[in-house]
Amino acid sequence: MKKLLLLLALSAALLSMQVRADSGLVTGLGDENVDITARFTGERMLIFGAVSRPGDVIVKVVSPVQSVDLSHKEKFGPFWLTAGKVRVGKTPGLFYVLSNKPVDQILNRAERRRYGLDLTDALQGAELTGKPDKAWRDAFIRLKKQQDNYLQDGHAVKLVSHRLFSASMQLPAKLPLGTYHLEIYRVRDGRVRGHQQRSFEVREVKLERWVSNAAYSHPWAFGILFTLMALVIGLVLGITLRRGGDR
Repeated sequence: MKKLLLLLALSAALLSMQVRADSGLVTGLGDENVDITARFTGERMLIFGAVSRPGDVIVKVVSPVQSVDLSHKEKFGPFWLTAGKVRVGKTPGLFYVLSNKPVDQILNRAERRRYGLDLTDALQGAELTGKPDKAWRDAFIRLKKQQDNYLQDGHAVKLVSHRLFSASMQLPAKLPLGTYHLEIYRVRDGRVRGHQQRSFEVREVKLERWVSNAAYSHPWAFGILFTLMALVIGLVLGITLRRGGDR
């Protein structure tokens, strides 16, 4: 049944897929957009496709960059106090490496570094502000993994009949907005034999997007308007409740 569903999904998406003859890959996405609303709690994204020859498949997902503040605490007597802060900028907010087997069993270290397939590779272009200690990299990766923003899963890609593949990834509730880039690699005999690029958009929609744009573009006006609206709502509720009490 799973094989049939995957075949049907692959056939239905062929018209919208990006195909490169030299990559040996045909790929598709379950959705081209992720819409962020007030009730957004995360979303599952499906990636699927086919390879020309049996082998392994690796999928790398990279979000737009953002900045993260790290603080280092030390114990002074009975108290734990902040001893230092560092801002890590220009790093992906989300960084996933998905594969059908652990990546270190598919590619050697040199090949993984070449294609940026280790979680630490997300920090290659990082810009630091402050005085980081030697453990800041480990702390950054640990924080991102705890928030489900960084993930390396060697069992997320499922192969069917050695030619078809699918990967389902759970996107967390808090996502950076913008264009997410995917790199799908076809691996055989320990070497990358072909790859393909895809992308999808994470965007705010309807009222949420308008409120976000207004707050960002005109913060003072938005703050004043929001305060006035709260006062008006409070006044209306006060009058309504008073009339209800008099009755």
